This record gives sequence, C-alpha cells and structure tokens, in this order.
Amino acid sequence: MKPVEFKEVNLVFGAGQEEYLPLPGYIEQDGTFTMCLELTEDEIIEMVKTRKLWLSVLTFNTPLQPLRMSTQKPEGFEDLEENKKHAAEIATQIVNEILDNYKT
Repeated sequence: MKPVEFKEVNLVFGAGQEEYLPLPGYIEQDGTFTMCLELTEDEIIEMVKTRKLWLSVLTFNTPLQPLRMSTQKPEGFEDLEENKKHAAEIATQIVNEILDNYKT
C-alpha cells in the first residue's frame, strides 16, 4: 500500500522527513484527517482471497481514537480554500500534543 495524492489534499504529514513516507490528506476543522491508500496488485489478490484488511495503529498508550475505513471517497469535504488556513494550525496542535505526551 502506498499513500496517494487527491485534489483536496491540504496537509502532508511527514513531509521533508526522510525516515517517513509523506502522508498526504485532507484535514477538516474538527480534526478529521482523510487519506487515500493505493493497493498493489498482490495486495488486491490477497484481499480478494482472504476478504481481510489488517490495521495497526500506534496509540502510544493513549486512548484509541475512532477510525473509519471505506472503499469510497467521503462526500462533503468542506470548502478547500476556507479550510486551508486551518490545516497548519491543526497540524501544529497535533504535533504539540504528541510532543507533550513524550515529555511526561
């Protein structure tokens, strides 16, 4: 699987960090982050055979946040131009919260 760009992308986690693959996505004012992953041919065959998709989430021993997986792009993204100004602020807040958790 690999992360893929889509027209509404307004935030890329890990951009410029060589140890990570950039994770493009769309972040809404409420903090909902939507990303898209593209499957390889082998992964598609495996999913058809097993009908399973495994998901691992690093929680860093904090409560698990709700997750939503889908095969379809969500409808109703907010106006992209209006939301761009909030993306950096939300990302900074998320990073600061993660850093605060490491300090304790």
